[in-house]
Amino acid sequence: RNSGTWELTDIPEQIDTEVVTVTAYYPDDEELKQRLNNIEKELAVIENRIGKFRFGPTMFRKISEHDWANEWKQYFHVTRVGKSIVIKPTWEDYTPKAGDKVLHLDPGMAFGTGTHHTTNMCMQILEEIVEPDMTVFDVGCGSGILAMTAALLGAKKIKAVDIDGTAVRVAKENIALNKLSNAID
Repeated sequence: RNSGTWELTDIPEQIDTEVVTVTAYYPDDEELKQRLNNIEKELAVIENRIGKFRFGPTMFRKISEHDWANEWKQYFHVTRVGKSIVIKPTWEDYTPKAGDKVLHLDPGMAFGTGTHHTTNMCMQILEEIVEPDMTVFDVGCGSGILAMTAALLGAKKIKAVDIDGTAVRVAKENIALNKLSNAID
Protein backbone atom coordinates (compact mmCIF):
# COMPACT_ATOMS: atom_id res chain seq x y z
CA ARG A 1 0.00 0.00 0.00
CA ASN A 2 1.06 3.52 -0.69
CA SER A 3 -0.03 6.40 1.56
CA GLY A 4 0.01 9.11 -1.12
CA THR A 5 0.18 12.85 -0.50
CA TRP A 6 -2.41 15.45 0.39
CA GLU A 7 -3.15 19.05 -0.44
CA LEU A 8 -1.63 21.94 1.54
CA THR A 9 1.12 20.03 3.33
CA ASP A 10 3.96 17.84 2.25
CA ILE A 11 3.29 14.63 4.15
CA PRO A 12 6.16 12.21 3.66
CA GLU A 13 5.06 9.31 1.48
CA GLN A 14 5.02 6.01 3.36
CA ILE A 15 5.12 2.54 1.87
CA ASP A 16 3.55 -0.62 3.33
CA THR A 17 1.46 1.23 5.89
CA GLU A 18 -0.33 -1.02 8.36
CA VAL A 19 -2.42 1.60 10.14
CA VAL A 20 -4.64 4.01 8.26
CA THR A 21 -6.03 7.09 9.95
CA VAL A 22 -8.94 8.91 8.37
CA THR A 23 -9.46 12.52 9.37
CA ALA A 24 -12.50 14.56 8.38
CA TYR A 25 -13.62 18.07 9.20
CA TYR A 26 -17.29 18.92 9.58
CA PRO A 27 -18.95 22.25 10.33
CA ASP A 28 -20.34 22.64 13.83
CA ASP A 29 -23.90 23.12 12.63
CA GLU A 30 -27.35 21.62 13.21
CA GLU A 31 -26.41 18.53 11.19
CA LEU A 32 -23.20 17.71 13.10
CA LYS A 33 -24.69 15.37 15.71
CA GLN A 34 -26.49 13.32 13.05
CA ARG A 35 -23.32 13.17 10.89
CA LEU A 36 -21.25 11.84 13.80
CA ASN A 37 -23.94 9.29 14.69
CA ASN A 38 -24.05 8.15 11.06
CA ILE A 39 -20.27 7.68 11.01
CA GLU A 40 -20.41 5.44 14.08
CA LYS A 41 -23.38 3.53 12.68
CA GLU A 42 -21.73 2.91 9.28
CA LEU A 43 -18.41 1.88 10.86
CA ALA A 44 -20.33 -0.68 12.94
CA VAL A 45 -22.00 -1.99 9.75
CA ILE A 46 -18.58 -2.44 8.13
CA GLU A 47 -17.28 -4.25 11.22
CA ASN A 48 -20.27 -6.59 11.14
CA ARG A 49 -19.41 -7.44 7.53
CA ILE A 50 -15.61 -7.78 7.66
CA GLY A 51 -14.73 -8.04 11.35
CA LYS A 52 -13.18 -5.66 13.84
CA PHE A 53 -10.72 -3.29 12.20
CA ARG A 54 -10.53 -0.33 14.58
CA PHE A 55 -7.70 -0.16 17.13
CA GLY A 56 -9.68 2.07 19.43
CA PRO A 57 -12.76 4.24 19.61
CA THR A 58 -13.57 6.77 16.92
CA MET A 59 -12.38 10.07 18.30
CA PHE A 60 -14.09 13.40 17.77
CA ARG A 61 -12.72 16.75 18.80
CA LYS A 62 -13.68 20.32 18.20
CA ILE A 63 -11.20 22.62 16.52
CA SER A 64 -11.47 26.32 15.96
CA GLU A 65 -12.17 27.43 12.40
CA HIS A 66 -9.89 30.34 13.18
CA ASP A 67 -6.97 27.91 13.55
CA TRP A 68 -7.62 26.38 10.13
CA ALA A 69 -8.37 29.72 8.53
CA ASN A 70 -4.83 30.93 9.19
CA GLU A 71 -2.50 28.10 10.14
CA TRP A 72 -2.53 26.38 6.75
CA LYS A 73 -1.35 29.55 5.00
CA GLN A 74 2.25 28.78 5.94
CA TYR A 75 2.13 25.85 3.48
CA PHE A 76 0.60 27.69 0.50
CA HIS A 77 2.97 29.81 -1.57
CA VAL A 78 3.20 31.21 -5.10
CA THR A 79 2.95 28.20 -7.42
CA ARG A 80 3.60 27.95 -11.16
CA VAL A 81 1.38 25.48 -13.02
CA GLY A 82 2.04 24.46 -16.60
CA LYS A 83 3.60 26.98 -18.97
CA SER A 84 1.97 30.23 -17.94
CA ILE A 85 -0.38 29.90 -14.98
CA VAL A 86 0.76 31.31 -11.63
CA ILE A 87 -1.29 30.90 -8.46
CA LYS A 88 -0.58 33.78 -6.09
CA PRO A 89 -1.96 33.64 -2.56
CA THR A 90 -3.40 37.03 -1.67
CA TRP A 91 -0.98 37.40 1.25
CA GLU A 92 2.20 36.88 -0.81
CA ASP A 93 4.05 39.22 -3.19
CA TYR A 94 4.82 38.25 -6.75
CA THR A 95 6.08 40.21 -9.75
CA PRO A 96 4.67 38.65 -12.94
CA LYS A 97 6.99 37.64 -15.75
CA ALA A 98 6.11 38.15 -19.42
CA GLY A 99 3.29 35.79 -20.43
CA ASP A 100 2.22 34.92 -16.86
CA LYS A 101 -1.49 34.44 -16.24
CA VAL A 102 -1.76 35.20 -12.53
CA LEU A 103 -4.62 33.91 -10.36
CA HIS A 104 -4.94 35.79 -7.07
CA LEU A 105 -6.36 33.23 -4.67
CA ASP A 106 -7.57 32.95 -1.10
CA PRO A 107 -9.29 29.55 -0.90
CA GLY A 108 -10.35 30.09 2.72
CA MET A 109 -12.35 27.04 3.80
CA ALA A 110 -13.00 25.85 0.21
CA PHE A 111 -11.07 23.12 -1.61
CA GLY A 112 -8.72 24.18 -4.38
CA THR A 113 -5.31 25.78 -4.02
CA GLY A 114 -3.87 24.21 -7.16
CA THR A 115 -1.31 22.24 -5.18
CA HIS A 116 -3.38 19.04 -5.09
CA HIS A 117 -2.32 16.71 -7.91
CA THR A 118 -5.74 16.44 -9.54
CA THR A 119 -6.37 20.20 -9.50
CA ASN A 120 -2.87 20.84 -10.82
CA MET A 121 -3.31 18.32 -13.64
CA CYS A 122 -6.72 19.77 -14.57
CA MET A 123 -5.16 23.24 -14.81
CA GLN A 124 -2.42 21.90 -17.10
CA ILE A 125 -5.00 20.16 -19.31
CA LEU A 126 -7.08 23.35 -19.46
CA GLU A 127 -3.97 25.20 -20.61
CA GLU A 128 -3.63 22.71 -23.48
CA ILE A 129 -7.26 22.49 -24.62
CA VAL A 130 -9.11 25.75 -23.88
CA GLU A 131 -10.00 27.70 -27.01
CA PRO A 132 -11.78 31.06 -27.28
CA ASP A 133 -15.15 29.59 -28.41
CA MET A 134 -15.37 26.98 -25.63
CA THR A 135 -17.93 26.61 -22.88
CA VAL A 136 -16.48 25.27 -19.62
CA PHE A 137 -18.39 23.78 -16.67
CA ASP A 138 -16.58 23.64 -13.33
CA VAL A 139 -18.65 21.16 -11.31
CA GLY A 140 -17.64 21.13 -7.64
CA CYS A 141 -15.79 24.41 -8.12
CA GLY A 142 -14.50 24.78 -4.55
CA SER A 143 -12.36 27.94 -4.54
CA GLY A 144 -13.20 28.59 -8.21
CA ILE A 145 -9.65 27.93 -9.35
CA LEU A 146 -10.48 25.86 -12.45
CA ALA A 147 -13.21 28.24 -13.63
CA MET A 148 -10.82 31.17 -13.22
CA THR A 149 -8.08 29.28 -15.06
CA ALA A 150 -10.46 28.68 -17.97
CA ALA A 151 -11.38 32.39 -17.99
CA LEU A 152 -7.74 33.51 -18.01
CA LEU A 153 -7.11 31.10 -20.88
CA GLY A 154 -9.92 32.71 -22.90
CA ALA A 155 -12.91 30.35 -22.65
CA LYS A 156 -16.06 32.05 -24.02
CA LYS A 157 -18.54 30.95 -21.35
CA ILE A 158 -17.89 29.47 -17.91
CA LYS A 159 -20.34 28.09 -15.36
CA ALA A 160 -19.07 27.20 -11.86
CA VAL A 161 -21.23 25.27 -9.38
CA ASP A 162 -20.86 23.66 -5.96
CA ILE A 163 -23.24 22.20 -3.37
CA ASP A 164 -21.19 23.64 -0.49
CA GLY A 165 -22.41 27.13 0.44
CA THR A 166 -18.97 28.09 1.78
CA ALA A 167 -17.35 27.07 -1.51
CA VAL A 168 -19.86 29.13 -3.51
CA ARG A 169 -19.16 32.20 -1.35
CA VAL A 170 -15.37 31.74 -1.56
CA ALA A 171 -15.50 31.13 -5.33
CA LYS A 172 -17.53 34.33 -5.85
CA GLU A 173 -15.00 36.28 -3.75
CA ASN A 174 -12.03 34.87 -5.69
CA ILE A 175 -13.73 35.47 -9.05
CA ALA A 176 -14.42 39.10 -8.08
CA LEU A 177 -10.86 39.51 -6.76
CA ASN A 178 -9.55 38.43 -10.17
CA LYS A 179 -12.03 40.72 -11.97
CA LEU A 180 -13.59 37.73 -13.75
CA SER A 181 -17.22 38.18 -12.63
CA ASN A 182 -18.32 39.03 -16.19
CA ALA A 183 -16.68 35.86 -17.56
CA ILE A 184 -17.90 33.34 -14.97
CA ASP A 185 -21.46 32.56 -13.92
